[in-house]
Amino acid sequence: MMLENTFFVFTEKKIFVVPRAEYESFQIEDGFLSVKRKPLSAEAGCSDERVICILCHEETKPEDLVSPLCRAMHFVICRECVQDIKERKPRVVVECPFCREKTNRKEYHSEIIEMFFSLRTQQTLLSLEMSPDMEIESVAELTLNSKVVLRNISISDSLFLLLMSRTKMDIRGGITLFEHRNTQMCCRAGLANETSDRIYICTNGYNKDEIENIDENTKRIQKRRINIEARFIYTEGKGVCILLKHCTVDAYGYSLGITEKEYIEEIIKEKNNSLWAGKVENLELREYAVNLLPKLVEKQMQELCLSAEDSFQISKILEAEDRSIWVGKVKKLDLVGSAVEILSKLRFCEEIEMEELQLSAYCSGHVSRILEAEDRSVWVGKVKNLFLDEYAIEILPKLRFHEENVMEELSLCADDSGQISRVLKVDDRSIWVGKAKNLDLGGSAVEILLKLKLHEGTEMEELSLCGYC
Repeated sequence: MMLENTFFVFTEKKIFVVPRAEYESFQIEDGFLSVKRKPLSAEAGCSDERVICILCHEETKPEDLVSPLCRAMHFVICRECVQDIKERKPRVVVECPFCREKTNRKEYHSEIIEMFFSLRTQQTLLSLEMSPDMEIESVAELTLNSKVVLRNISISDSLFLLLMSRTKMDIRGGITLFEHRNTQMCCRAGLANETSDRIYICTNGYNKDEIENIDENTKRIQKRRINIEARFIYTEGKGVCILLKHCTVDAYGYSLGITEKEYIEEIIKEKNNSLWAGKVENLELREYAVNLLPKLVEKQMQELCLSAEDSFQISKILEAEDRSIWVGKVKKLDLVGSAVEILSKLRFCEEIEMEELQLSAYCSGHVSRILEAEDRSVWVGKVKNLFLDEYAIEILPKLRFHEENVMEELSLCADDSGQISRVLKVDDRSIWVGKAKNLDLGGSAVEILLKLKLHEGTEMEELSLCGYC
C-alpha cells in the first residue's frame, strides 16, 4: 500500500514501513514474486552456492531479480524466463521439486517478503503520524504497541482497517475514508471531498486477536470522527459497530451484515433511535444486524431490505410490540427468510403509497410466528406492487390494505403445493386483495385463484397463470 515516498507492507504477522528505494528491490506481478537474489541467498544459507534457474539452467548473479520457487531457494526462475511464462497460453505451472505441496505460493511469498524486510528492519516505531508525503530513512516495523496517529487526513478503507487490527489507532480531528485501489495512493492530505464508488469495512478473514484489537481501537474513537461519502457502503462483522457509532455517512445505499451474535452485544444495549445511520437511500440489514433497526435514528431511506436465515438471529427484534418500529416513508420493502416475520413489527406512514413490497420465505419456519396472527391484522397500508414468494404466500390472508388501495401488480409464486397448504384449505373468495390491475400466479400458486376476492369494480388489465411441474 503506497504513499508518495513510503510503502506499507503487510505480511501474515508483521507490518513494515518501507522507503520507496527499498520497496522497489522486489516486485509482485501476475502472481510472481521477484526479489534480489543476494539477501535471500544469505538468509536461506546458500550465499556461497550457485543458484540456478530451473527452466534455462543458467546461473543467476547476486544482484539479479529472481522469482524463488520456495523459501529454501532450492530453485528460482530468472527474470527472462518469468517473462516467457507470462506470454505463454496456457500458462505453465512451475514448482520446486523438493517442496511441492508443502506450502502454497501465497504462503511462501508472504514468508519471503517477511524475511526480506526483517533483514532490513533497523527500528520498531513506537509512534507514527500518517501523512501522504511522510518519509522514512530505513525499513521500520509497526507492532501492536505502535501508536498510529491520523489527523485530518483521508485514508483508504483497506489501510484503515488493517491498521485498526494491528496497531494502536489515535484519531485526532477527523478522517475521511475512501475506496482502496492498488494503483493509487492510500493516504491523502486533508479531508477528501469526493464520493467513492464502494467502501468496504469488513472483518471477515481477521483472526480473533485482530478482532479484539479492532474492538479496543473502536472504543477509543470519539463519535463522528470518521466521514464516508460513497455510492455504496458494505460492512460486515465488527465493521458495523465502527460504522454506526463513529461515522458520518452520506451514501446511496449501504449493507450491514453481522454473522456472530457477540458482535452486536455492545451496540444492542444502545437506546432505540440513538444510532445515526446517516443519509442513506437504500439500507440492507443482514442476519444479526436486523436487530439494529430499532436503534437507528432518522430512518428516511427509500428502500429497506431485511434478511435472516433463522429466527434466532433476529430474536431481539421479534420481542418488540407490533407496529412499534417506525420505518417512515419507505418506498420499497424487501423481507427475506425469517425477516418476513418482522412485518407485523413495522409501522409505516399511512399517507404514503409503498411502491413495492416483496416477501420471500423458503421454509415453513420463516412464517410460523406471523401465521398465528388474526386474519387481516397485519397493516401494510397502500401498496402499489406486491410480490409473495413460496411460503410467504401463506401470510396473504393476514395482510390488511388501505381501503382505497389499488395494486398495479399482485404476483404470487410457489414451487409446490406444500408451500401454500394452509391457503388451499380456506374457503373460496375468502382472501380479500382489493383492486389489482395485473394478477400473476406462478407454479402451484395458480391453485389459489379461487381463494382470492377482488373488488367488484376491478377492471383487470392482465391475468397471467403459469403452472409448471
